[in-house]
Amino acid sequence: MDAGDARDDNKDIQLYKSSRELLPELRLKLPSLVRARGHIRYWVLDREAENIAKLLDRFQEWPQLLDQDLPVFISTLVEALLEYLQRGSESYHFSVPIDAALPLPRAVCRLLYSFCKVRGQKVIVRFFHNKARYVDLLLRAFCHWTELDGRSDNGANATITWEEYYIMLLWLSHLMLTPFDLDTISSYSLPNYPNYSLAIQANLPGVSKSLLTAAMTHAFSPGKERDAACALLVRMALRPDMQRYELLKSLLEMVIATITDVSDDASTSVYRKIGAIAILSGVFKSGSESDIAPFLQKVFATLRQTVENQDGKSATQSNAYTRQLLIKAIRIVLVRCLTPTLTKYLSSDLDDTINFSIEYFVSSLNDKDTPVRVEASKSISLCTLKLGPPDDESIVQGMVDMLGGDIRFEDVLAGQPSTTSLPDDALFDLISTSKNLEHADGLQWHGVMLSLARLLLNRSLELHLLPDVVKILISGLDFEQRSSKGAVFGTQVRDAASFGLWSLSRKYTTLELTMQSLSRNPDLNHGSPLNLVKKVASALIICGCFDPQGNMRRGASAALQELIGRHPDVVDQGIPLVQLIDYQGVASRKRAMQKISCGVALLHQSYWADLSRAILTWRGVGAADAVSRRAAAETFCELGEQSDHQQLLSLLEYTLKMLHRLPSHGSTDKRHGLLYALAAVIDAFTKMSYSSGNSRSQGHVDAEVTDQTRISNIISSLYGDIHFGSSILGREPSFGTPRNLLYESISKLVGSLFSSVNKGAVPSPVLSQTPVIDTFVKCIKTNDEETANVILSTSQQVFGALPENDRAVVVSNIAITSTSPRLGSLMALAGAYKGTRLEAKNERIVSFHYQIYLDLRRYIGRDSPVETRCSAWRSLREIVVVNRKALQNENHPKSATAWINEIDVPLSDALDDYTTDHRGDVGSWVRLEGIKFLEALITNHASELVLENISPLIGSLVRMAAERLDKVRLQSWKSLSLSWTTLQLRPAISALFTDERAVSHPQYFTHLLSQFHASHPLPLLKGYVTSFSGGAESLAIATCTALVSFLSSSTPPDTDIFSHAITILSEATRDDRYAVPCLHLIAFLLDQGLVPRSANYVRCFAKVELAHYRSANSARLQAALLCYAGLMIGDSPAAREKACRKVRVLVRHPQTKIRGVAEEVLLLYG
Repeated sequence: MDAGDARDDNKDIQLYKSSRELLPELRLKLPSLVRARGHIRYWVLDREAENIAKLLDRFQEWPQLLDQDLPVFISTLVEALLEYLQRGSESYHFSVPIDAALPLPRAVCRLLYSFCKVRGQKVIVRFFHNKARYVDLLLRAFCHWTELDGRSDNGANATITWEEYYIMLLWLSHLMLTPFDLDTISSYSLPNYPNYSLAIQANLPGVSKSLLTAAMTHAFSPGKERDAACALLVRMALRPDMQRYELLKSLLEMVIATITDVSDDASTSVYRKIGAIAILSGVFKSGSESDIAPFLQKVFATLRQTVENQDGKSATQSNAYTRQLLIKAIRIVLVRCLTPTLTKYLSSDLDDTINFSIEYFVSSLNDKDTPVRVEASKSISLCTLKLGPPDDESIVQGMVDMLGGDIRFEDVLAGQPSTTSLPDDALFDLISTSKNLEHADGLQWHGVMLSLARLLLNRSLELHLLPDVVKILISGLDFEQRSSKGAVFGTQVRDAASFGLWSLSRKYTTLELTMQSLSRNPDLNHGSPLNLVKKVASALIICGCFDPQGNMRRGASAALQELIGRHPDVVDQGIPLVQLIDYQGVASRKRAMQKISCGVALLHQSYWADLSRAILTWRGVGAADAVSRRAAAETFCELGEQSDHQQLLSLLEYTLKMLHRLPSHGSTDKRHGLLYALAAVIDAFTKMSYSSGNSRSQGHVDAEVTDQTRISNIISSLYGDIHFGSSILGREPSFGTPRNLLYESISKLVGSLFSSVNKGAVPSPVLSQTPVIDTFVKCIKTNDEETANVILSTSQQVFGALPENDRAVVVSNIAITSTSPRLGSLMALAGAYKGTRLEAKNERIVSFHYQIYLDLRRYIGRDSPVETRCSAWRSLREIVVVNRKALQNENHPKSATAWINEIDVPLSDALDDYTTDHRGDVGSWVRLEGIKFLEALITNHASELVLENISPLIGSLVRMAAERLDKVRLQSWKSLSLSWTTLQLRPAISALFTDERAVSHPQYFTHLLSQFHASHPLPLLKGYVTSFSGGAESLAIATCTALVSFLSSSTPPDTDIFSHAITILSEATRDDRYAVPCLHLIAFLLDQGLVPRSANYVRCFAKVELAHYRSANSARLQAALLCYAGLMIGDSPAAREKACRKVRVLVRHPQTKIRGVAEEVLLLYG
């Protein structure tokens, strides 16, 4: 479960909030792009146009936000383009004034296309000017610019872009709606332009030839301009004045010839066929009956021949867009054929035409490309609507039967084999049956779901078909397939099913829905006529709470709101239900799964039952990722707490039977989730027993004593089954992540078992504890973080339940003999300490605690690997945060009070660990753990600490709060702020910096200098120089800015920083980590004149000289030369003379780079 899923799913919400800034920005930038001082620009900057295009792209999630300003935006661009065409279109081919400039038409067309992409071409084109006189203006400019296309002597900007072709052709197609004859509008012709119109009709007027030629040139191109060119051709051919010249007949003959062409050049023929089919679809969609009637038979025969002649290598079969257009064309022609007045024009049998078309649509439902499946589903729904009964019933029943055969049902409790029969109400009785869709064709399911959804949206289904259709839709809402490589498929199927249920709620009345029953057996309805609506609501509730995809949860929420809003008083607790499963509330999966689902379960018993069963499926403890399975188990525990003992018993038995049915080898993810679920049931029982023992009446307790006893007996019997090889745990994986997951879930289960013993929910089975503990000891040998956290809490429960005499035996089993123990082993020892913390007054327990402390302390020294040191410090941190009652035995020599003041030396060593290897600064891992340990130590035991021992550690925190690594700097600041306040040090810290961005700001470093410069000058500056010179550029700028600000604000100027830098340099002369950054800091102070006259320049020279004495380190030498340059412009003549002499010596240095820097210093400052 991703922590940021709510953020990712709330893109539209973020857009809505940011639109308050984006829209004013567009209102400001768009007019200034095309005009300056009231006049149009002939050239605009490319980056400005690109910035506006990027702003528009951000509205793709919610394009309607543009609607209020859309007329102004489009008019601004359109009027600027028209003014350019009227005044300066000839300047289009002039040389570019600067490289980053664009001609105004190019920028305008790019932005207009961006608007079309975001808001839709049909919406944008309505705002284009439609005066007939613009035909001549646009056509002349279009033809003139086309002549320039490809001329090499005019530069790259002479080439017309596809956005310009697209917008100009789109505008011309819009102008074809003018009611005047084209020959009365313009007489413009193309004298030197290839006249493609001669191939269609030679006797057209001049302007018509020009328009036709411009459209034909781009109608078969591979670019987006093809769509606009085809639209222009369709509108021209259907104009009454063009009909007189038989343009439509000539165009269709050419299109049919293109479609039937079997040219071998597939690279060009595919785009010609796409353009031809698009023209054909446009004509038959927009043409009147009299226009298309003569061509109906010939066109359908051509399309049928194209389909029947398809093979894997044909242009129409290999290209998805071609297949999509072909389906669309057949659908448009078939719908026109079904018109009674046009049927007579078909020479072939109408039934044969219908059967061929429907079969082709259905066969395309499992196409590998989604757009093809979407088009096929749309075609099926529209044709079914047009056909009417009884043909529509056979089509729908065929699709239902097609998917019904893919569903296998198996009895989960009895372990019966799969069956394809569809038992009454089995789709919803999840406690006894389970659907197996592993062998289903997911692509076909998606296509059929879309078809059924569109049929419901068009209200094309007869009422008696609704039950079977709803069953399939609910099955589709639960569709999930996983490959052996971890790939997941099913989101599209569930999305289409959700759309179908939304359409059902919207298009059918309450009476129509309540009359239907999902079961053929009336006894299964329990006399309730509302079965269908309630089952739909139940499926949507489960999807809205548990689905892994945010869009699916929100889609189910929208469908549920539609269902309850249009059918009130049908769904139980409808209004509170939609208030809980809110469209925005389910955006976060964690909130939907844990908070919303538990709230829904409280509304009605049936919701509790549905959610409890569903969480044991692939959406819950069977999820693909471990984080979701853990969250599902937490929810399962909360749902268990809402039940009674009888319901909890059924969940426990069901979970155990699911575990027993898993194969002994493999299925690690499923076993991980089910073991977590089993632990959740035990936790729920423990909490119920612990909280309700004294709260219920005696009569209530007596009524549930049988179920409670059975649960207790089952839990007690589990102690004997917790071992590898049992039906519950299966075999132990031999490697990697599966083993860690199994170790984690076993540890969780063991912890829940011993927690139930500690809280008195079940009796302690002393004789059966040994195999459980042995299994747990095997599970602690892991370095996985999540598993180690579970081991810590489980170890607490185990040692809290064990008798005192058995604890040493178990610890001996956990005994660490390796020099690099696993994190799990160390955390198990920490858990043993915490599990017995309340018995600290017992002298034997104090010794037990002290031995654990010694065991952990062995691994915090430098002789241990870095990972082991991190694990040891983390484990020690766990034992210092115990309840302070454990420290009351202060006089005992082995008490915690005695050893917490001994740990300052190894802790100081951890805070100064800068170990590096091929992975980088791995010592930062140890420093982070040391910082957290110090924070826990001070926070929990401030009164027991000796301030003299802790003061150097505070200095280390100050140093790391200024160092270059962001994560270390942030953690140090948080710990420093808390520790400083806890110890009540002065001056008090009032500033608040909470993230890495905040601790990288100049304000943060200024606060550090002002807060700690007086109390911890050397540690502060020691960390500060690493950020000043060794960090990222942005960090160096921030530290530089803060330093100048701090020194400039002190009156007189503070000389301590300069002297402290020299001190650090003298102390760390051979340590490159501090020496080189100190040299850079000194050079900066000297160069900026931030060193007052009283500074000791001669001492500075001596320390700088010593820093690079007999050194071949290029970085040291260059930094020293920068210091010498600063001394050469300083106020000390002695230091200046010595620096000059030293630089002259370095001019003869064997390294070329050093000689060059030295010569530059002498040239500038010598």
